[in-house]
Amino acid sequence: MEQLFADVAVGIPTVRSRAEALAATVAEWRRFGVTPLVQLQPDDWPHTGESARRNGDALLARVLDECRDARYILYCEDDVLLSPELPYWIPACKHLNAPVTLVLDGERHYPSPLRSRLRSHNPLPERIFLVHRLHEWWGSQCVWLPREIAEQVRDWPSRFYCWDVHLQQFLLQHGVPLYSVFPNLAQHRDVVSSLHPDRHVLHSRSFGLAGDGSAISPPHDNNWCVYGAWHPDPRALDVTNRVTRR
Repeated sequence: MEQLFADVAVGIPTVRSRAEALAATVAEWRRFGVTPLVQLQPDDWPHTGESARRNGDALLARVLDECRDARYILYCEDDVLLSPELPYWIPACKHLNAPVTLVLDGERHYPSPLRSRLRSHNPLPERIFLVHRLHEWWGSQCVWLPREIAEQVRDWPSRFYCWDVHLQQFLLQHGVPLYSVFPNLAQHRDVVSSLHPDRHVLHSRSFGLAGDGSAISPPHDNNWCVYGAWHPDPRALDVTNRVTRR
């Protein structure tokens, strides 16, 4: 299993008050033989969105600098559960070579066929799919980035105070698609936000639900997505070069 993650670096931003949640998340990763790099926000920084963004930026810069052999970066927050199915999807994520979020809130980002299957109480078709309504997406609980994209995200200047919004706007403004895995491979723990204690807690509807065993990793043909309905096929997209040229 460790070979699957040999070229993958996992980074977690955190604050000292969330040590218990962090320990649980680090333990989740160690089940797969992975020791994440942890970026602790300095204690003298205020607990604000701006500080969280700075800490996220610092984390991404550290991971890219200290993990030079990593071809893929997993930006993971400190309050995440991981599916035991995660290792089986790593080759597919590498094959895709595009950003993938392993957690989606609610149902609005799923294609309509998958929303219907969510409500059917039957095993779910195992697919990688294009995230819908990217302009409404938020939540950097567990995001997979090819190294070239991660470097561009690190270097792209923006004034958005949340790291997930910074990433979302980067994707939108550069025309880079975001994908996800069905069922989701990670879940947000029910840990109250230290920044927004009254805000809705992001929660995946598909995490932990049974799949139908139809996935092929790396996927191909109609197993690549819902009914093969790619427009265009992501394997034809030169996403990293397209961003670099801008």
